[in-house]
Amino acid sequence: TSLRKVDGSPSFREGSVEIMAQEDIGDAIRKLKSAGADFIKVNDGLFPAPIFLEILRQSKGLGLSTAAHIPLEVSVEQLAEARLGSIEHAYFLTRFASANEDRVVRRFAQEPMGDDLFAHYFGVYNEFAASIDDDKARNAFQVMREYGIAITPTIYLLRRWFMVDESTVPEDDAGYSETPASILRTHGTPDWIEYLNQRLPERRDADVRMVTEAQRLIGLAASQGVTLLTGSDTGTTNTFVYPGDSLHHEMAELVRAGLTPLQALRSATINPARSFGLDDVAGTINTGKWADIIILDENPLDDIQNTRAMVAVIQLGRLHDREALERLRKLPDGE
Repeated sequence: TSLRKVDGSPSFREGSVEIMAQEDIGDAIRKLKSAGADFIKVNDGLFPAPIFLEILRQSKGLGLSTAAHIPLEVSVEQLAEARLGSIEHAYFLTRFASANEDRVVRRFAQEPMGDDLFAHYFGVYNEFAASIDDDKARNAFQVMREYGIAITPTIYLLRRWFMVDESTVPEDDAGYSETPASILRTHGTPDWIEYLNQRLPERRDADVRMVTEAQRLIGLAASQGVTLLTGSDTGTTNTFVYPGDSLHHEMAELVRAGLTPLQALRSATINPARSFGLDDVAGTINTGKWADIIILDENPLDDIQNTRAMVAVIQLGRLHDREALERLRKLPDGE
């Protein structure tokens, strides 16, 4: 857990640790570490590039890995020098792959945000996605591989967020019926569907292209040897992304991006264990490691969807058979 996100001030995300100046960094990171943070999650909000990079450096100096949204002013080489642990969300890759990166960034910096902050924020990544240069992307991925910068794509989140149309209803998602209403209420799904269905056709097309290009770039990153981590970005406001169910979807999206089922499984097991320095106790099935095992009756190497064919789950040595798993699916609503 990162406990709380680190952000600029004022933060758009309630509960974040706000850092206003370079001299605030050390104290903020030390307090998070003392409180039990396993890594530092850094947003891309209102940080000047030097402060963002110094947060990465000081976190590394205190023995903490970092996971971050990437500010537009920061290059992949600077991320490597500051020893970033992982890039969160594949849409950031469209900038590193864009032939028009500098021009788009300059124009974005000069434009007023307007009332629709979401459209303004993702509009720049839509523009990056319209000018993808695979050679430029390969160069960035080579730096990421050399310096051990991982990517957590969250492709399923992006696909479900942006590929909404008039036929979309919340109840169509399998995870919807298994998620307590107390969580569903925080998602605001009906309002989100209504908002996206008001998009002009050209914006919807640009959104879809951005997601499609981001997913394709993930396949290219994998072919260049970049470490991938499966994260679902299940959160209190992330519409369509439900606990448990979403991670199976994410592995399937990685396979659609061009990974083999084995690569997708590694991205959900050994890769994150190594990234968090836990490969001595997790990530593979070996004597002396945590007894966290999913037992399947179909082979996921044949079809990644077979990760859903669960016979039983062993969690920290405790067996949950089919009957127990069915009971767990019926979670209390909770107010």
